[in-house]
Amino acid sequence: MLERYLCPQQRNRQSSERVCGFAGLRVSGYTAGKPANRLTNNGSILIVVLWSLFFLSALAVAIRIYVEPQLDLAGRLNRKAAMYYLAAAGVKRAVLELENDETTDFDALSDLWSDDKTIHEMALGEGNFSVGIVDEERKININKASKEILKNLFEIAAELDSDEAGALADTVIDWRDEDDDPGDEGAEDWYYSTLHPPYSCKNADFETIEELFLVKGVTHEIFDCVRDLITVYGDGAVNINTADEKVLRILGMEEELVEKILQFRQEGAYGTEEYEGIFTSAEHIASVLDSAIGLSATEINRINRIFGMGFLTVVSDNFMGNSIGKLTEIDGIASVTFVYNRKDKTMNYWRER
Repeated sequence: MLERYLCPQQRNRQSSERVCGFAGLRVSGYTAGKPANRLTNNGSILIVVLWSLFFLSALAVAIRIYVEPQLDLAGRLNRKAAMYYLAAAGVKRAVLELENDETTDFDALSDLWSDDKTIHEMALGEGNFSVGIVDEERKININKASKEILKNLFEIAAELDSDEAGALADTVIDWRDEDDDPGDEGAEDWYYSTLHPPYSCKNADFETIEELFLVKGVTHEIFDCVRDLITVYGDGAVNINTADEKVLRILGMEEELVEKILQFRQEGAYGTEEYEGIFTSAEHIASVLDSAIGLSATEINRINRIFGMGFLTVVSDNFMGNSIGKLTEIDGIASVTFVYNRKDKTMNYWRER
């Protein structure tokens, strides 16, 4: 009833207060009350938290993408280092075996360094190493071999005909000799300068057997046939106790004489016990073999001729080995190929893979 006596402004104000009071708020020329402010602030904080979580997650993913390959690389390098040291331990073991050889005046395949069961494999720490050794004196030294021996090498091992083998022997000699005068079928700078790309004839000793690839006429097929029979270490003398049948034939021995040498190495001299089947003196190879098996005059002369040219010995000074290191239950290996000179106690070749 009182509303009838109120002015229009008063009636509007009273009506407005009634409506807002129903909501529990008083709006009289103002915006929002305290409950509305609390809801707005809580929503803003939630949005900030969600964005923070999003950025932190994105940062974590980015860090993982960057760090994970680094950790993987570090792990692989650590494993590779461990395998390398296992391989290096194998080299030390091989050298120790060579130094402990009781027979320093001669070497044979019955020596402990040549026995796979002795040093072939050994467990060490979290892995193992395996190593094998061969003496370099069982091979033909391409820095010292005569033209006749080189020709035999390519004929017997690579199965070239006589003319091809002779020409290849000439080019090998021209590569290693100091002069610029080519052999009958050889090649000097005049040939190598016409190649693409051109290079010079070395006119010095081979440093590795792979250097043969630079020599005129040497192909991959030829190299694969001779690689296990040649060396660049030693003085050129071949150890008759360790050389195989091909090498003995390459030195110029007939097949029948080679068979007698191999028979002696397997059976020894009749009635002997110590060092059975081993030549202990280069000077007495012919006489020992003649007494044990019997030789013709031609065979005796052949052995003495080869010995007189400096191509026969009974001792080895240079040894090539390959040591492999491996971790248990881990794929991959590390290997070290080496050449050790027992006489000088020097490591003349070292290659890691």
